[in-house]
Amino acid sequence: MLPKGRTIARAWHKWFGILIGGWLFLLALSGCVITWYGEIDAALNPDWRVAVQEHAPLADIEQILSLADEKFDALHMKLTNYPTEQDNVFLSIGQAERDGESLSVEVFSHPYNGQVLGWRTSGEIDFSKRNIINFFYGLHIDFLLGPWMTTIIGFMGLAWCIDHLFSIYLSIPKLKKWKSAFAISGKLGSLRNWFDMHRSLGMWMIPITFTVALTGTVLAIPTLSHHVVEVFSEPTGRLHYDWKDPAVELTNGRVGEVVEASGIPARDIHSIRYFPYTDAIAIRTYDERDLDDQGRMWSYYRVSTAQYIDQRHDNGSTAGDAFFAWQYPLHSGKAFGLTGRIIVFVSGLMTMFLCGSGWYLWLKRLRK
Repeated sequence: MLPKGRTIARAWHKWFGILIGGWLFLLALSGCVITWYGEIDAALNPDWRVAVQEHAPLADIEQILSLADEKFDALHMKLTNYPTEQDNVFLSIGQAERDGESLSVEVFSHPYNGQVLGWRTSGEIDFSKRNIINFFYGLHIDFLLGPWMTTIIGFMGLAWCIDHLFSIYLSIPKLKKWKSAFAISGKLGSLRNWFDMHRSLGMWMIPITFTVALTGTVLAIPTLSHHVVEVFSEPTGRLHYDWKDPAVELTNGRVGEVVEASGIPARDIHSIRYFPYTDAIAIRTYDERDLDDQGRMWSYYRVSTAQYIDQRHDNGSTAGDAFFAWQYPLHSGKAFGLTGRIIVFVSGLMTMFLCGSGWYLWLKRLRK
């Protein structure tokens, strides 16, 4: 005889918690920390931040790149974030070579004179005040194991999405008794009390935790997600996604000229994205259509000629584009500002509690 629905649901929920609960706890913990990435990093490394000076002109991007390059034997930039009110520095991310070693680095540059305030590596197990925030970021992205683990995390997220559906089914066996799924009873600390807290808090948080699970899945396995979404609506994506034939490698020596020729004021720039093996850069600027605090308008220019290529906003022009545009703002909570970040932070705490209480209930029953 085939097992009934509730038997299958219980088995799934139990083994999901046993096999994936520990990993999910670490994802929730690291997610709680990096929700406040900028604030924590600034508090730990105040000497890498500079007070905002009203009306002071920002340093030239060419100067930023040149002074950063002097710190390494070779430096291949991936992007440079421009100063904001919260983090009033230029933050450049790239691949560097130093003393024969290849490093992923972040370089912090003074917003007004371009001098390098400091730099650090990323993707390493390092608990120093300089690097601990990046340790938690790497833990959240791939457990510091590389891109293949990001894909595994994506499928964990998919399993978590499915577990939400089974959890609802188990919590509400009869529709007319749905209110009991949100209530807590029993003597404080009793097994009944622990069970009710596990069930009811999980039910209260399901709209948020399911959103976090789904968006995390999409962000971790974008290619597979793209194939699924295109069944309903074809995403156009960012312009450089379609570039097939890279040109010879170009230096960043003309970036300043390109930015100047674009006519975009420095204060309006969110970041510059470099494509080292392509004769192009993208200048990202803020736009009224942005869903979070990151500039989502991409303007592309030729490095060799400063010629304008094209422009695209992350919101795109199709429903598929809109779907992908919402993923990071929802996952981080930034779509709703500080309130959204607090909600995501609380959902992380609740996820940690659900993982812990689930293990506690399982061990209690195992002992009996």
